[in-house]
Amino acid sequence: MRPAIALLSGGKDSVYAMHIALWQGFDVRAAGVVVPPSDSMVVQHENVVFAAAHADALNVPSIVAESSSGEDSELDALRRVLEKGIDDYGIEWVVVGALASDYQRVRFNYVAKDLGLRVHTPLWHLEPKAYLKKLTRDGFEFIITRVAAGGLDESWLGRRITKENVDELIALAEKHSFNPAGEGGEYETFVVKTPLYELDVTGHVEGKRFIIDEVV
Repeated sequence: MRPAIALLSGGKDSVYAMHIALWQGFDVRAAGVVVPPSDSMVVQHENVVFAAAHADALNVPSIVAESSSGEDSELDALRRVLEKGIDDYGIEWVVVGALASDYQRVRFNYVAKDLGLRVHTPLWHLEPKAYLKKLTRDGFEFIITRVAAGGLDESWLGRRITKENVDELIALAEKHSFNPAGEGGEYETFVVKTPLYELDVTGHVEGKRFIIDEVV
């Protein structure tokens, strides 16, 4: 048994990592959500207040902590989440959906290891195009909630990416030379369907963002 907490933002990487951990036999006892300010450099900010919906769908309790601006505050919020995970659920592992960001991975590892926890990063260094294709083939669908790259205009906001159209996103990334998986901040996402459940998401567009209003 590997009692774990999965860090969730609601985006494709964290949600997929949590599911992979479940399939690998981890005992995911809680989901951890850090709600940062809009200028966060450590964790995703877009629509993260709805991340717990994914834990609710799996009947997993959520531990939520808000942070103010600055890396130290965000890492302190992460520490509070992990400490509560240890105290309330006896966690020994932290599941993180990091793909290629050493900046994020090093900071998460530092906090986790300082608390005596081990870190599991099942997506680490997956090839971006292959990763997107596998993600969607495995039954995951997501919407794009922010665009910040050439070629990604407002028409992509709120658009559902599935195995039927993921090649269009990959082709656009190749044409405009951005990371297909959005690892450089080219776009942000929110998962709306997994093999285990589907969420009903409504929202509206503001500038280059799709703001979620409700998740059921």
